Formats: sequence, C-alpha cells, structure tokens
Amino acid sequence: MDGMVVESILGFIYTASIELQSATVRRVLRAAELFEMETLVAACWDFLGDQLDATNCLTVLSLAEEQGYTELHREASIYAYTNFDEVCKEDEFFQQTKDQLKKFIFGADISAEKVFINLVSWFDYDRQNREQYLFELLSNIRFDLLDPKFIIENRHLVCKSMECFESICSWLQWHISPDTRPKLCPSQRHAKLSFVGEDLTFRTLEPDSEWPIWVLNQDIPLTLSKKSTALDKSVIAIKDKLIIVGGTVQSQASRNVDCFDLKTKVLSSLPPMNIARTFAGVAELNGNLYVIGGCKDDGEWLDSVEMYSFAANCWKRLPPLNSPFTRIKVAVVNGLIYAVGDNSRSMDCFCPITMKWNQKSFNIEKSSEFGVAGVDGSLYVVGGSFNGKSSFSVERYDTETNCWTVITQCETRRSSVECVGLNEIDCL
Repeated sequence: MDGMVVESILGFIYTASIELQSATVRRVLRAAELFEMETLVAACWDFLGDQLDATNCLTVLSLAEEQGYTELHREASIYAYTNFDEVCKEDEFFQQTKDQLKKFIFGADISAEKVFINLVSWFDYDRQNREQYLFELLSNIRFDLLDPKFIIENRHLVCKSMECFESICSWLQWHISPDTRPKLCPSQRHAKLSFVGEDLTFRTLEPDSEWPIWVLNQDIPLTLSKKSTALDKSVIAIKDKLIIVGGTVQSQASRNVDCFDLKTKVLSSLPPMNIARTFAGVAELNGNLYVIGGCKDDGEWLDSVEMYSFAANCWKRLPPLNSPFTRIKVAVVNGLIYAVGDNSRSMDCFCPITMKWNQKSFNIEKSSEFGVAGVDGSLYVVGGSFNGKSSFSVERYDTETNCWTVITQCETRRSSVECVGLNEIDCL
C-alpha cells in the first residue's frame, strides 16, 4: 500500500469524501476491502462501472469475477464483447495471462476469424514466452467456421511447431474432403449443455466437440434482462426453448413463466402458474412441463404440483406431494418423476398414468445440497453435504429393487450441486 492510498484512506475517514481516479481506484479498492470500509468499497465499484472503456474493461471484468460483483461483471462482459475489436487493440489485452486470454477470447459468440487474428496478435506480443501456449490455444479455435481460403492464407502465422502444422493440415482436410469427417448420430449432433446465471447470462457447452469450452451468448442475456428480472427462478430446456419459471420479483414470489426460443431469439410469456413460487422443481415428461413444490414469500415450502400443456396452452393442478420438500430436486427416470429435498428420509415418485405420488426409499449418506439426475434408466445423487462436510460420493438408485448403492466418487468434494444427464453422460 503506497503513501497516496494511505493518504486517501485517512482523508476519507476524517472527511467522508474522496476523489477517485482511474489510475488509482483499484489500489484504493483493495485497501478499502482490507479495512472493511463498506461505503468506500461500494463507491469504488460504482466508479469502476461508470468508467468502463476499452482500456480497463478486462481488468474490471477480472476484479468483479474475483469479488463476486455479479452486476458489474455482467456490465463489463457485455461492454468487452460489444467492443471486442477495440478492446483487443489495447495494452490491457496484450497483458492478459494465458488463462485470462482463453476465458475472454473464447468466451463469446465472436467470429472465428476475429478470434484467430487477435490470438495471433497476443501471441506475437511476447512470442518467446508464449510459444509454449500456441498449440493449446490454437486447439480451441473454431476452424470448422473458418473459410478454408482464410486458413491457407494465414497458416504461416501459427504453423510454428509440428503439432500446429498437423492440426492445420487436419482442418484443411476436414474442409476439402467432407466424406472423411467423423459421423455423429442425430442425438449428438446438436447436443449442448447450457446454464443461465442469476444475472441472466447464458452459456453453452458442446462436450463432445474438439473445443469443450463454455461460450457466452450475448444476444440472450440482453433480451432476457429486459423482461425476466426474477431471482431464485427455475430453468429447463424443452426442445429448442428455454422455460424460465417463477422466482422472486421485488421480494415477492412470481407466477410468471417466460419462454425463450433459442432459434428465433424471441422471448414470450406463457400463461402464469396457479401458484406463485420460487426454487421450484421443474421437469419435462411426455411433452408437458411439470412444476413441483417450491417456496412461498413467507419461506413456507410447498407441496403443490401443476402441469402446463403446450398443446392446450393451459395449466392443470395435479395431486400434491406426500409432504413438502426443502429445496426440492427432481429428475425423470423411465417415464416417472422423482422428487426429493434436503434432509429427506424418503422421496416421492409420480406416475402420469395413475396420477399418484408414491413414497420410495432415500437411504443415502448426504443430507442436503446434493445434485439429482436421471441417466440411462437409473437415478443418481451426486455430492452434497453431510454433518457440515461436502461429499464426493455418487450413489445410484435401482428403481426395481428400491435400493441405493454407492458406485463411485467425484474427483472433488462438492455441495450445492446441480447435475443433468446429457447423451447418457453425467454433467455437474
């Protein structure tokens, strides 16, 4: 901490005022956080948000991510990608570490040609020290989206090693000879794993591709944020649509249901639910949307269940759960919906034919914050918390014998887990 920062902090303590400047605000911010001066910390973050430009947005983006300032992170992200060409000409861009560059340059729907050109610029800025990263970074470029003529004209910029040369040659072969491309089954061809954050940022991942990285979709958060401002919402993908259910709006539970079409990029509203709820369990079965449990404004957990029929465009009340679940988790296995919550001793199973909820065994070691997913005809529970300690066990439920078995362990202990079955692969 230099003398200028100490002087500014002392002045603020005695006068409750401070003149923040772009060149020093980050040092003042660190000192304010050290001394737990919340008012000054908030002022620094507001100043950073007001001063966003091409010269500082990447630093602000990194700081906001480290400190968990979601709204500023979102603003800096949108600014950086909206002004991508300008940002990539500034010194701040060339000072990015390999990991920072990888997260930024491959983290949005930027044209593959722009990514290629700016990656080469970053590499050439310090070729001696960055030579070792070229193949790793090159492997993430979407060469399938590049014109083969562009690849040929610019291949000399990246063919600096035998690995890079072979990679470029293989992609040229991919373009020139379509018959040699690996065949994907229809279920794999367009499969993507997606998540929507509380700040309405939306990212997708193609796990089976040559470039398994999360891609930020800029048009989606901008569209959603104009209408869907709810927190604690539930999200599910049904065909080519994202369905956003309930949540909290101005401290009140919401009945709203929004539908975002991933093809047309159009956001529309579905009829509101019968009951306002947050933290609801959502599932798709036989082309219908099921909304299960959740929480009311006063913190009371619900046992109510309702189903939306896309064909009839209306909601239908269904039999309630046997008892409310805290922070409910649901999964579909073999045409049945399974529901369970924190600290449960049993789980409920819904049959759409009999329209009844039946109780099943839930004899597992973890007590809360676990993830639930249905994969290949079995129900899996992943991670969770037990006696204040995160778990790394994965347990499988046999629907025929009504028994649980520990089958493996995660590489990392984790709680507050969300997981989904994708192409018969468990994703956390």
